[in-house]
Amino acid sequence: MSSKIFVANLSRDVDEVDLKDVFKRYGRIEDINIKEKNSKFAFVLFEDKEDAKDALREDGRNLNGKRIRVEISESRSGDRRDSRGGRDGGDDMEAVVEEETIAVEEIWTERDALIVEILDILLEIVKDLVLTVETVEEAEEAEADLSAVEMAVETEIEDKMMENAIIVEKKDTKNLNALN
Repeated sequence: MSSKIFVANLSRDVDEVDLKDVFKRYGRIEDINIKEKNSKFAFVLFEDKEDAKDALREDGRNLNGKRIRVEISESRSGDRRDSRGGRDGGDDMEAVVEEETIAVEEIWTERDALIVEILDILLEIVKDLVLTVETVEEAEEAEADLSAVEMAVETEIEDKMMENAIIVEKKDTKNLNALN
């Protein structure tokens, strides 16, 4: 009984020959179908289900500079067989691949939407942090300004007190001189 694997995260330069070189050691390959939408992925159809399971060992392998992901491919509509033992409509691998492609694109669309949502949340957090930092900096600047004002006021008060003390001393001296 044949079985299909899904190979994701392929680099743009991977071709059918590269995939055949990687997976032929696991058993007879019936078909390789490479798709390229937002990213590149492939379906590899093995003649034997056990060969497909063995091919899962390649998950995480580096292929042309990228770590590939390898999984058993499950058809969304189930594994329907006709009376001859083949898939509905015979050997229409292209229809199955198209169905798998749509399923993968839906998953990636959902993933992309979640990533955008997470990035929006992170952006808001960063904005809040920047505002907090600006607020802290403004508060520190205001505190420094307040300290400078307090020091200026204290200096002015001390100066006025000195002036008053001098005036009082002069008056006292004048009064003492007048008494004498």
